[in-house]
Amino acid sequence: FFVQGKKWSANIVGRFLTGEPYTPNTPFLIRSGLAASQRPLVNTARLPNRFTINLNLNKTFQIGKYELRSFLQIFNILDNRQVVGLYPDSGEPDSPLIVPDAAMPSFLNIPGNYAEPRRVQLGFNISL
Repeated sequence: FFVQGKKWSANIVGRFLTGEPYTPNTPFLIRSGLAASQRPLVNTARLPNRFTINLNLNKTFQIGKYELRSFLQIFNILDNRQVVGLYPDSGEPDSPLIVPDAAMPSFLNIPGNYAEPRRVQLGFNISL
């Protein structure tokens, strides 16, 4: 969706992604009721679907002989918690089924399993 005036513009971009495939490993299969001998083919499980909305606003000002363009960008405006990775043994982003005895707490805290939260950027461009 895009709207434009004489010295301003705004757009909203929505994005929907179906869950990406991944290959579950044996503990996940057993928990799902499948025996190890019935191991499915590669990439038979899927991550959750994802949906995000981004907003962009622009406004131009004339200041003497300079043109100042301000912008505001908001990514993931709804601040959705979106899963982009998971532990293949559990099929969950936060909790593996198998935890090594010597595992550090950071082993269980993988922020990369989620897309970034809402991000706001505000800026200016000056043209001569």
